[in-house]
This record gives sequence, structure tokens and C-alpha cells, in this order.
Amino acid sequence: MPGQVTTLWHDIAEWLRQNAPASASEIRPPASDALIAQVEAEIGRPLPADLREWWQQSDGVEEPELAFLLPPGFAPLSCREALSQRAMSLEITASSPSGGPPIDEAGDERAADFHPLFLPIGTDTLGNTLCADLRDGRRHGCVGEWNHEAGWDDALRWENVAAMLADVRAALVDGRPALADYASRRGQRFAGRDVDTPVFSAEVTDDGELEWTDEEP
Repeated sequence: MPGQVTTLWHDIAEWLRQNAPASASEIRPPASDALIAQVEAEIGRPLPADLREWWQQSDGVEEPELAFLLPPGFAPLSCREALSQRAMSLEITASSPSGGPPIDEAGDERAADFHPLFLPIGTDTLGNTLCADLRDGRRHGCVGEWNHEAGWDDALRWENVAAMLADVRAALVDGRPALADYASRRGQRFAGRDVDTPVFSAEVTDDGELEWTDEEP
């Protein structure tokens, strides 16, 4: 039987083929076992099962600018691009470290330096990435945003890759707003302060590309 991620990705890809064909056409074929093994060798540990299964369905996209499949506007990265983005972020951190101690537990605690166990899996093409957090701890495998200016700050978006894809599927197939759980956590965390807590709906441009539109929850 197909796994959860396989089923979720099938539904996402099918919706895109029917409704956003320009974005669907950018989806790459599955990554080979050798490519996935190369990522694991570079990271120095196994990938979470859901991330491995996702790359076994599709090795990212060809042209990120045409395939922002992940809310609020990130394109899935291939195995090779994931390693390239990681190497670039580590190089930037090495050239101007914050001087703070590394935080070695996965989760939402603020980190100013890019950690070697952050693995980029999505890009907004502007220097920001969605990363699988492969540090140890109960939130190992969670997905957060590395911001090229703010770092890992209020970063946690989903508990894992499977939850991310379930959120995308619900937005596309069922018409539910994406990132609602994150918006709720953010509202509670910053209660009484003037912060945005948008959720995102899926729209399709006249050119057949998926885009995400923010709205108040």
C-alpha cells in the first residue's frame, strides 16, 4: 500500500494537473536512491521517513519561479539544490557568525546561525528557505522557515513534512486555508501585540500557475 506521503502527493499533483497545469509541468521525476543517499551522507544521518518518501515521489521542481507549491510561496527543492542551498547558508554563517552557542534541539527556539542540521527543502528564490529540522529532540523532522535576515525566528511552520503536505492538500482539494495552525500558534504567542497572523488560500493565475493569497483567519 502507498504511504501517507505518497497518497498526499498524488492528490496534490493531480489537482495541479487539472487546475494549475503550468505549475504541474515543473514537477520533476522521483529522486534516485543514490541521490537520497548522497544527501544523507552529506548531512551525516538518515532522513526522516516522510521526507525520504516525498523525494521518492518527486525530486523538487525544474523552475522554482513557476512552481511555488508550498505556502506561503516556496518551491520544492531537488536533492542537489537542497545540498547547494545548505552549503551556501553554512558558508554565509561561517563568514559572519553571531557568536552565540549553537542550539542542538529541534524546534522553535530562536537561532541566529544556520545549523548544519537544517536541510532546505523549499525556496522562495529570495534567499529564504523552508528547512527540515534534523536536530535531535521531540520535534526532529519539523519544518520551519530560515529567513536570510531574521534567521530561525518564530520559524516552526509544520510538525513534519507529512503535515506540510496534508496542509497543502487540504488547501487545494478541500479549499481550506493553509497555515491555519501556525497562525493560531502565532496569535497565542504574541497575544496583545500588533502582529500579523494571516492564513493563505490557493489561487491560480491566468497562466495556470499556483499562487498563495493571504487573508485574515
